[in-house]
Amino acid sequence: WMEGMQDFQVSEKVARGLTASIASLGSEGEGLLRQGAVLGRRFRLASLVRLSGASPAQVLDSLQKARRHKLLWADRSGRSFSLAHDHIRDSLLPQDPEALKRLHGQAARALLDDAQATDWERAYHFRAAGEIFETRPYALKAAEQARAQLQFSRAAEACSWALQSGFDWQVSFTRAEMLSRAGQTLEALDLFQRIVPQAPSSVAQAECFKSLGELSLSLSQVKESIHFLEQGIVCLKGRLEANPGLGKVLSMLAKRIARGQPKPPRPQAVRPESALLGQLYSTLGHVYGHHGRYRPGLYYHFVALDWCERGDAGAELGFQWCFDSSTASYLGPSRHLAGGYAHQGLQLMEDHGADPRLLSLANSRTVPCRLFSESSETLLPLLKELLGNLR
Repeated sequence: WMEGMQDFQVSEKVARGLTASIASLGSEGEGLLRQGAVLGRRFRLASLVRLSGASPAQVLDSLQKARRHKLLWADRSGRSFSLAHDHIRDSLLPQDPEALKRLHGQAARALLDDAQATDWERAYHFRAAGEIFETRPYALKAAEQARAQLQFSRAAEACSWALQSGFDWQVSFTRAEMLSRAGQTLEALDLFQRIVPQAPSSVAQAECFKSLGELSLSLSQVKESIHFLEQGIVCLKGRLEANPGLGKVLSMLAKRIARGQPKPPRPQAVRPESALLGQLYSTLGHVYGHHGRYRPGLYYHFVALDWCERGDAGAELGFQWCFDSSTASYLGPSRHLAGGYAHQGLQLMEDHGADPRLLSLANSRTVPCRLFSESSETLLPLLKELLGNLR
């Protein structure tokens, strides 16, 4: 029945009563429990043995006494313990800040060669000890691990620990990305805006503007979104068209229809910034189209496809085709092309081992456009529909 008790806490009133029994553990027992509290409300027996320097038998005997006083719980293995309440932990920790820092420093070093310890734990203790330069490498590893596990808030916090030793643009950018994915939109928007001027290259600056455009759009700030996306395009020396003519849009449409299915680029033609520029154009077309401005929406949709086909030929391009096909599906005759792009985009993603989450997202986004017929018999009425929308 003790399994899972490590996540349970007694009431604060009960916890305050239990703290009175700490003194009955004796100075040695109280000292060991204090070191356990420094490790955290939950701690491992092996880690406490390393930190205290006492024998496993001595440590276990002291912990068993604390269990009898209901100060902590043990898991089923008897190798991991949890204090019964945060208040008990607070009562055990030294009130002197310098003494507490010393204990955290000792804990951090005890965990360095502990195979069960995580980089998050090491970073946490070095930071609590005020050793910001020692914190950095472990915080960066912890951020990467949290990101891989989709723990975006935790990854953002680890990045903030790493930044305490000094500004680093890439770490700041990663932190802004993690804040965005964690749903902390305003914080991410603010951080992206602060780091744009310090971007180390035009590509990095364009990445920031792309994220700013997407975040602004999520807040329904359409004008701001368009402004940021256009800034990103300018960074990469892309062209902007304030009011593309109907003839130009129809000419681009005709070329697309003549080409038929999309074709991956030749490997020697791949340029990293091409895919990014394609994404910027794509999002810009998406913003225009979904807010009733079909002519620039369709224009930028076609420009995006041209640039994406010069970029990454792998899973990212496949996802971009899927994204653009869903954007195009409401724009009249581009429905004729949307199905082909969606099918081939999904195939590219599968062939290049795309992330399953991205594949799932692409698949769900492209359901409507894959339902459209690619038969040329449907093209004439769709052309008429487009002319009505674009005039």
